Amino acid sequence: MMRVSLFPDLTIENWKSMDRYADRLRAWLPVVADQCEIRWAQVEPSRWLDRYLGVPYIRRVLNDRFYSRYIVYARAARAFQGDVNHVLDHSYGHLLRVLDPERTVVTVHDLYPFHLMDERARTPRQLGRARLLRWVMKHALRARWLIANSAWTRWELMHRTGYPASRISVIHMGVDDAFFRPIDEATVRQYRRSLAVPSSATLILHVGTCDRRKNIPSLLKTIERLIKRMNVDAYLLQIGGRFAPDQERFIDRLGLNARIRQRSRVSMRELICAYQAADVLLLPSTYEGFGMPALEAMAAGTPVVVANIGAFREIVGDAGLLVPPTDPVHQVEVVASLLEDAHLKARLIERGRARAARFSWMETARKTLAVYRRLYSGGV
Repeated sequence: MMRVSLFPDLTIENWKSMDRYADRLRAWLPVVADQCEIRWAQVEPSRWLDRYLGVPYIRRVLNDRFYSRYIVYARAARAFQGDVNHVLDHSYGHLLRVLDPERTVVTVHDLYPFHLMDERARTPRQLGRARLLRWVMKHALRARWLIANSAWTRWELMHRTGYPASRISVIHMGVDDAFFRPIDEATVRQYRRSLAVPSSATLILHVGTCDRRKNIPSLLKTIERLIKRMNVDAYLLQIGGRFAPDQERFIDRLGLNARIRQRSRVSMRELICAYQAADVLLLPSTYEGFGMPALEAMAAGTPVVVANIGAFREIVGDAGLLVPPTDPVHQVEVVASLLEDAHLKARLIERGRARAARFSWMETARKTLAVYRRLYSGGV
């Protein structure tokens, strides 16, 4: 019987999309796997630094997350090795220091670390981060096989790292069935009231972090132009991130404080409710490896307007509207046209649901299992 060990991110990371990927594989692999034992290599994070090292400087440099990720987990990983090892996030590529690369597969969710490494480090912290990223990715690329969650990521892997195309499998992530189920209108109306968003107003939704690649300034400019130049009674609901100080100052400068709501952590139930309460999902990212929020929004029946970049073109296709990520003027025109055209909105909702239905976690698990069997049998 083939023994497969799954190596997820530590829980203290709180990376929702990575946790969902790991949890869904853990749930679906036993359903599709025959004659296969699935082991979960969950390691509890260390708390000793938090308890014993109270000096502020030491806690900043040697914090519990850093120590747990690079020392504790790496030490524990060896004991969890199976016939096949699956590191579920390339951010944990350093685990291949102790795992056998010849029987290990790593899922690469994006190549953003390489984009960060391309940037010139201006501070000691940025320089240290760039070096750490190089070190982690160097180990990740030692794996016998890679899973890319999009064809775009596979293309980047081939062209940026030279990793053999024959050993990269494209396996899309799935979307939970819960996103397809409608929530009753009374609950959706109550949710909008809880946000202090008028029932007649337009609610623009953004789901994800507020990292630089999410292009928050362009998003904010679009909201401002919708309100001030197109006379749209618009509100922005940002879910999953925290505005950086410079972003908060920009919000203040644009006079948008009263128009923005932010929910950094939400349950899946609230996330689904937010999708169904929104009039449109707007994602002007400059870089994505997959685009899970766009997929979830389509499943929930929310029209999507996304940046015209590789991963979004692949995942959304003709089921959404594509815009230049750094052109707020164009974004405003596209969003405004969508809000004014009921037939276009209905067409996008129909196409979106149909497209999202093609992404299932069972299929993700089946294709992933095929990779395991190939490694186990010695195939290349």
